[in-house]
Amino acid sequence: MRRVEKKSDIEVAREWDQVAHIRTAQIESGRDVSFHHVLLPLINELSADTNLEVVLDVGCGAGFITGHFGSRSGHVVGVDLSAENIKLARLRLAQFKNVGLVNSSVQDLAAKEEPSSFTLAIANMTLMTAVSLDSLMAAVARILGPNAYFIFTLTHPWFWPVYWGYSNEPWFKYEEEIFIEAPFKTSTETLNSITTHVHRPMSRYVNALNSAGFSLIAMAEPIPNAAVQRLYPEPWQFPRFLAVKARKST
Repeated sequence: MRRVEKKSDIEVAREWDQVAHIRTAQIESGRDVSFHHVLLPLINELSADTNLEVVLDVGCGAGFITGHFGSRSGHVVGVDLSAENIKLARLRLAQFKNVGLVNSSVQDLAAKEEPSSFTLAIANMTLMTAVSLDSLMAAVARILGPNAYFIFTLTHPWFWPVYWGYSNEPWFKYEEEIFIEAPFKTSTETLNSITTHVHRPMSRYVNALNSAGFSLIAMAEPIPNAAVQRLYPEPWQFPRFLAVKARKST
């Protein structure tokens, strides 16, 4: 694990291309405990009162959230930088006639779509891999309609560095934006492949939302119940993830 210089979208996309197949297998098999028992339930809870007519899945990966909303929504678009993930998503979601998949950045997608095209945007574990947080937020705001919601989950800015063991590294400063390379891992499995995530303080996310014209509606710092905790190798001592629900201003 190490601090690195800022990366490009192309470099980040190549990293996710390399882990796409194993990530798909982890989620399909249930080995990614957090996806099924923490993140997806949380997204369902936060989106319960939202308009699902036209949904955008930002950083859709192999399309698990896309497909989940495809069975509940009028139309869903999944967008991802990783070409390999989009290939896998197209195979997995071929039966959905109301799902579109785009190999692109959300910024490029927003430049081509009509403004206010979407009624809800979801970004599950995506924003901490975004090279440019501000341009991503602005792109999402552009293609969301008035009073539409943006719901996202990410690694907890305060507790993740403690959980991953780099909070005491000499190069770590909580208040800075830091690109970090590390072997990709879940609580049950560590891969040889390297991916990059970006540490940003919580204030950075809140300020980016405000700058893009969003109002913060709710935040959640989930801790699994006792039954779910038993699915993990070790109990949670603190929240590992943060969820945010924001509304686009009129």
